[in-house]
Amino acid sequence: MAQNTTQALLDQRLLSDIAEIQHNPYPGIELHFEDRDALQRACLVLTPQGDDHRPLHLTIHFHDDYPLSAPVVTIQSKVIHPNIFDDYICASILNTKEGYTPAYTLQGICIQLLSFFGSDKIEQEHGGGVVDRAEYRRLLQGIYADMRRPAPTGGYRCTRCGFGSTAATGLVGDDTAMRDAIPAANANVPAKSSYTIGSTSKVGGGVGGEVEGGATASPDRPLAGQKTHLIDLPNDVLLVICEHLNDEGLSLASRAWNGFGRLIHTHNVVTIREMCCFTLKKGFKQANLGVGIHVDKRSIHSEFDLLSQEAYSALGVRRSVQGLPFEHWLPLPLSENHWKRVRGMADEALTSIGRSASVQGPVVNVLYAFMNDVVVKLSQAASEAEEAGGRQSGRFGLYGAELKSTLTHASEKAVESYWQLYHLLLCVVADRPSIADDANAWIARFMSGERDKRACPNLGHLLVALLISKTSETSLGAAEGGLQAEELTKALIKEAVTRNVVWMLDGRGAGMAELSYMEPSAISDYRLQKTFEASKTSYRLLMFLNLMRRTVTGNSASDTTSPKTLTELRDELFTRHGMPPNGAAAKLAASIRQIQKVNSFPEFLQAMNVRTIPTKSEFTEFLRRAVRESVDKGYSKWALTQEEALALRLQRERTVEVVDGMQAAHHVSSRGYSTFFPAEQRRDGGAGRGRGRGRGRGRR
Repeated sequence: MAQNTTQALLDQRLLSDIAEIQHNPYPGIELHFEDRDALQRACLVLTPQGDDHRPLHLTIHFHDDYPLSAPVVTIQSKVIHPNIFDDYICASILNTKEGYTPAYTLQGICIQLLSFFGSDKIEQEHGGGVVDRAEYRRLLQGIYADMRRPAPTGGYRCTRCGFGSTAATGLVGDDTAMRDAIPAANANVPAKSSYTIGSTSKVGGGVGGEVEGGATASPDRPLAGQKTHLIDLPNDVLLVICEHLNDEGLSLASRAWNGFGRLIHTHNVVTIREMCCFTLKKGFKQANLGVGIHVDKRSIHSEFDLLSQEAYSALGVRRSVQGLPFEHWLPLPLSENHWKRVRGMADEALTSIGRSASVQGPVVNVLYAFMNDVVVKLSQAASEAEEAGGRQSGRFGLYGAELKSTLTHASEKAVESYWQLYHLLLCVVADRPSIADDANAWIARFMSGERDKRACPNLGHLLVALLISKTSETSLGAAEGGLQAEELTKALIKEAVTRNVVWMLDGRGAGMAELSYMEPSAISDYRLQKTFEASKTSYRLLMFLNLMRRTVTGNSASDTTSPKTLTELRDELFTRHGMPPNGAAAKLAASIRQIQKVNSFPEFLQAMNVRTIPTKSEFTEFLRRAVRESVDKGYSKWALTQEEALALRLQRERTVEVVDGMQAAHHVSSRGYSTFFPAEQRRDGGAGRGRGRGRGRGRR
């Protein structure tokens, strides 16, 4: 029974792909089926563009598990091509695990093959460079001439579809008799002995097109003399019309009447159409949709490609569109009805993910961790793009545009992922209001001084919890919430700087052990700059987390509207199917570029929305105090005496002020000290005392 169900799902997908080609024909592509093959074989005729490009005959064989595996495509027409060997086509989309994905539709494969045969230059894999087809053709024809043999060109005749015959029907001539023979997406077998679909088929691009789920529809004709104006129709009816239009029809409708354009934009019609299972091509009205989750050690990853429960459970799909493996499936609240269907599955999935990622506590902690990891990934992507830009900044002056494109793409993925998880968080909290109470209590304890790693293991998780707490611009209103949020931000920055001390000093981190010397100067520009540089990645991540939080809350200091409840926020996202507002990704990308320019603590504090910036002397003393508090809290230990630390400091900063009466130790190497991590001892067995307290006033 299970096997029959699985095969039925696969057959429906193939029929849906065939229906797509019928209803959305692409120039230069035609398919011909025969019912005796039960849709296991088809003739494909491609007509590439170009002066010397003639129709080519190919044969497609579908495995029983299509689309889980790529179809086998062979070519029968004789053609000179560097990637054609007899009837074998060397193309990654057909022959490699990395090149094929079930997300490709049959039409998508055909379009890529059309481009494959129509391109003048062919890029070769494995360092093969680029082959010019015209040059390759001349070279091969010369070789055949020397051998006194004809080049491999000539006609091919197919008895199945009539290709190559002057009396052929459908493929190269008229196919009137076969136009409407395509089966519906829910049919079991073809209705006629043969049929052709493709660029010469008559296709309804309007209301009679394909609707979500693969079925077709024909509108009732209005009564004679009855007039109906689009402007008089309610939005619900117009949305139904939009569902029946193909992509080209939507574009034409939006250009023909502004009302359609506004409707499509406001209701995210195009985005919702794309919200379907990448394997079975079903939308959230027909299937339970979620995303594949991969746990790597304690990090949670997802490409956020929508996947149905059927594809995950029945078909065993375990790779994303880009090939990322995953072991879990997490449903998403894409609509109110969809959430009612999957809410029980969400708890089970979060529990399983939390177990794999070693996340302790209630299931909401898994969402805190996941949302934090989304921002970590965005921060890493931005850093990698920045590093690549540094390496290529002098090449052709093009990198600025490439970097902007890369950041925009990363921002789109991050914003959509974060918003979907935020919506899921709101749905979980609406079902369990005690979660919000726990978040409020956690933040209150943090503000009162309970900030060590036992009370708050991950500061990023605290920023996520702020989204559902009373201490936010959204829940309190911009003015009152902004003041409380700033106090929390200051406390969070203080704790972050303290936790970063050990990584700043130790060789496994930045290796700036010289900063363990406590200079007596009121202002130390060296400490101010080097402390920031030592933990720049950490501070950048905090800026990203704060930016994402503010992007989601969306309130500005001038916003005087009444605060929204968590339930109202949840319902608002239901109307957008969990998607961010239009333009959110572009705004985020612009803000990311500003964050990447931050190179000092004053700029960092401004990016974190701290309004009162401390003076240089105040911040210098704060940074010295953070080193001492790091030891007091057990985050680090003194690995050097002050005399040893001074010796290292003088190697880096010759003008540093020296404590009166202190002499720098001799023969101290930057590699000769022990670890600053508290659980490990000095190599010479000493305790690494230093305490960091000067004796008297300093001297230069």
